Amino acid sequence: MAAGQIRANEIIRKFTGTFDYALDAKGRVNIPARMREIIALYDLHTLTLRYMELGGFPVIRAYPTNFFNEKILGKLNDIEGETAEDAFRIMSVTAESHQVKLDGHGRLNIPDDLLKKLDIQKEIRFVGMGDYFDIWKPETCEKFIAAQKKAQSNGQSRKPGETTGTSQ
Repeated sequence: MAAGQIRANEIIRKFTGTFDYALDAKGRVNIPARMREIIALYDLHTLTLRYMELGGFPVIRAYPTNFFNEKILGKLNDIEGETAEDAFRIMSVTAESHQVKLDGHGRLNIPDDLLKKLDIQKEIRFVGMGDYFDIWKPETCEKFIAAQKKAQSNGQSRKPGETTGTSQ
């Protein structure tokens, strides 16, 4: 094996890490090299970008399209959409999602409406989340993390069955 080559079994097979990048003049952004390795490993050609709000903080979640189809859209299979509530549940996923092709240079063209919802002008933060990655405005990501840390320290964000460590 040539120096510098990494074998497929030596690659973390999930999206990990945090990376700050900037949009180019055409509104594209380079996907971080470590994330491109995962994209290449799974021979991905498209991603599905979904606008979400996590705890009131806007984020774009980037799913491999096959994962989005199976795991996210799959949850909607039993919803007929015949009631207002059902229609809203479906719309909350599908209306805020965009399938995008990856270009041959490792760049992602994020639709303008998604960039506007996050108020992204130039700087972008990628955060690996395992099977997918999130795209943030860096300042918003920092505020989200601070809010989550504060909630955890106040005991508001415990896992089921987890205690605060105080005795009764």
